Parts: sequence; C-alpha cells; structure tokens
Amino acid sequence: MANLENRIKSALSETLRIKRGERVLIVTDSRMHSIARRFLEAAKELSGNVKILIIKQTKRSGAEPRREEALAMKGHDVLILLVTNSLTHTDTRRAASREGARIASMPNFSMKMMNALTVDYKKMREHSHKLLHILEKARKYGSVFHITTPSGTDLELKILEKVYIDDGDIREDDVSNLPAGEVFFAPKNAEGILVVDRYEDKIKKSTRLVIKDNCIFSFPSSREGKILKKMFSVPGGRFMAEFGIGTNQNAKLIGNTLQDEKVKGTAHVAFGNNVSMGGKNNAKVHIDTILLRPTIRVGSHVLMRDGKALW
Repeated sequence: MANLENRIKSALSETLRIKRGERVLIVTDSRMHSIARRFLEAAKELSGNVKILIIKQTKRSGAEPRREEALAMKGHDVLILLVTNSLTHTDTRRAASREGARIASMPNFSMKMMNALTVDYKKMREHSHKLLHILEKARKYGSVFHITTPSGTDLELKILEKVYIDDGDIREDDVSNLPAGEVFFAPKNAEGILVVDRYEDKIKKSTRLVIKDNCIFSFPSSREGKILKKMFSVPGGRFMAEFGIGTNQNAKLIGNTLQDEKVKGTAHVAFGNNVSMGGKNNAKVHIDTILLRPTIRVGSHVLMRDGKALW
C-alpha cells in the first residue's frame, strides 16, 4: 500500500504540482470511492488540505452532476475527478476551470492504469509536442487529414479551430486526463467511412459508420450498430466532436476508454459535446471510440502508417 501511495503521490506531484495548503477536492461516486480513498491519502501528504465529495453517479459521460454537487466543486485550487462517467465535457467542469482550478479528470480509472499514470513524462511530452507542432502547422494551412485503417476506415476531415495537447502538465485553469497522453482537435468537414474498432467491452467487433457533414449518417443493423445508435441517441450525440492521437508509451489496450485513447499507435474519434474544443455542440454526451493501426496522411505527408508514428 505504501509503495502504491508513493506512486500516486509522485504522479500527482508531477502533473498537478500540488503545494502545501492548497485546497484540493476529490470528487467521486459510490462505485469509485475505494480508489478515490487511495488518492485522498496520497494528496494529503502533498497538501494537508484535502476533502472528498461523493456525488450521485451521472447517467453518461458528459452529463451534468446535480446543482448542489456542482456548487460544492467551486472554490478549490485542485480538483481530482475520480468518477464513473466523465465530467470533462460539462458546464460544471468548465466553470471550475474559469475560476482557475487545476483539474485532473479520471473517469472510470482503475489500478490497471498505474503504469500509464507513472509514465516517463519527459519522454511522453517531447513526443506529444512534436505532434502538436505538426498539427498546428496543418491547421494554419488548412490541410486535409485522410485517415484509413485495416478494418475499413476511410475518412477525410480538417481542423475546426485549435489543436490541444493532453500531456499531464496541468496549469491554472487547465484540465487533463490522467493517465495523459494525446493530441486532439475538433474536426470539421468530416466525410467518409469510420470503422469503430473498440469501445470498452461493448464494441469489440469492428463496426462501420457512414459520416456525412461531420455527423453519423447511418448505423449498421448489427448488434454493435444498435449499441452505438442508442449511445448517441441524445440531441447532438451523433456529431463528430473530436479526433485525437494517442502518445502514451506505457498505455496498453485494456477495454477502458480513459487509457485506450492514450495508447501510442492508436487514434480515437469522439461524438457529442465539443464546446471545450472550440465548437458549439453542447450535447449532454461525449463518447470516444478507438481506431486501431491507423494510417494518417496530412496533405502529402504521412504522419502515421499502420499505427507507427513517423514524427
């Protein structure tokens, strides 16, 4: 236990830079409470001023917590969101960021993720920033991205507004997943075929979606297609919100989106809310799906071939 708490403490120090006396709030729900207690003990050693808030589990990623719970999240220097369903793409989280809080979002975190959490951050950040530079240049020149996969993805898109990096360097008014390790953006003009290779334990069989004008136009009639159709049934849920590339060299596919989307050699596409990425689709859902062994071309440049990074 002591060794585990030391690893958690080291990761919190490296990413959130918690200082003595800072107001730290760990937000959790009944399902995640036992893991949250481990982070509570580690955070206490860094700050000494740590509280835990147990909220009612939200129905889906991107759904808002209850009003009184949202109010209780105000007024803290650091928030650690150890909940079942992600609060990253919610008005509640964005309000806390506007107040200057440093936020680690860790939906559905499991102890299987400790290796990815305690990654060599210097190496991962260097790799991620090289990719960020390439994508920012692509945005500047309006380059078209062409994404293909062995399972059948054949998709073209552009960058909507800005490129974001999630490298675990959490500053004031910033939010990052932990484990970290991705570069991402809100797409525009997405057209083509997207084949979802993985979504946690629900989608393990590659599932073909038709994308038109940045939205899912049609689902297959398969079991997996029906699952995805139901997941994206909320207003705005079919909207393509994010395209991202994983950069965490310690992350492995485990059937958990928080880590799976960070795996170096994968890409991911999310649907639903994109407000945090400069978009206007304030849907009450944000769900990431995984693409395996992608080949990514940016203009005439091959950025990734069959899951191997070439930058």
